[in-house]
Amino acid sequence: VTNNGTGNILGTLSNTGAGGGSSSGTIATVAHDSTGTFSSSGLITNGVTVTDGTFTNTGTISNGITNSAQVNAEGFIDGAMENQTGGTFTVTGALVTSDTFNNAGTLDVDGGDLTGITTLTNTGDVTIADGRTLEAATITNTSGTVSVGVGSTLQGTGNTLNNDSTIDVATNGVVTDAGAINNNATGVINFNGPGGTATLNAGGAGTGTITNAGEINVVSGNVTVGNDDVTTSNLIDVAAGSTMSGLATLEQTGGDIQGGGTIDVTGGFTQSGGTT
Repeated sequence: VTNNGTGNILGTLSNTGAGGGSSSGTIATVAHDSTGTFSSSGLITNGVTVTDGTFTNTGTISNGITNSAQVNAEGFIDGAMENQTGGTFTVTGALVTSDTFNNAGTLDVDGGDLTGITTLTNTGDVTIADGRTLEAATITNTSGTVSVGVGSTLQGTGNTLNNDSTIDVATNGVVTDAGAINNNATGVINFNGPGGTATLNAGGAGTGTITNAGEINVVSGNVTVGNDDVTTSNLIDVAAGSTMSGLATLEQTGGDIQGGGTIDVTGGFTQSGGTT
């Protein structure tokens, strides 16, 4: 199937079997259930469903996309995005969005930044390639792993990053939120380096709040905390030779603060429980 130029397909384009195709015109709806590849550089006005093969978008999609196969995307997607279990969603160039993104499969932010998400909910695996940014107003990592690459950024632009699973941060990686950061009881944030200085920042340029009921591990390198108030009731482990600095205050209500490294608090440390 080839739909070029000013061509319009007003109904649903259903692609099955081993067929492929492309469109640079306008299509109402795409249902891709083919082992082949379909590419759109034009406009899809009423959503996309991908259940087999590969769908590639470099144009504009309205009314969202649901994927359980392979999507390669850049351009603009308006509407809810659903990457289901078994699905792989790869950002191949700058992708701007305007709605929710639920990821139960594999999300690779690879060839460009992924921005504009209202709420990102992850129960699968997210990889942010070196130097790339994944941005959402609200971020909830329920299960699975978010891997922040070398010099990459996981950025919450609205209010609250909630982590109930694992976030792995490489050298000079950034985890930041305009609101609070809550590392909940099953949450683990690992700053793995090697070397460099990673960033953990809540509240934007002002003093934010970081609440740790899980684990924050500085395995290698250093971590700068953006002048934030940090409360911990479980584990902060800073390895020997590493430094966690920039904390406005640190309050320990339980758990352990351990390791042979250094924690630098500018405004005072209080302890009402746990061991240090």
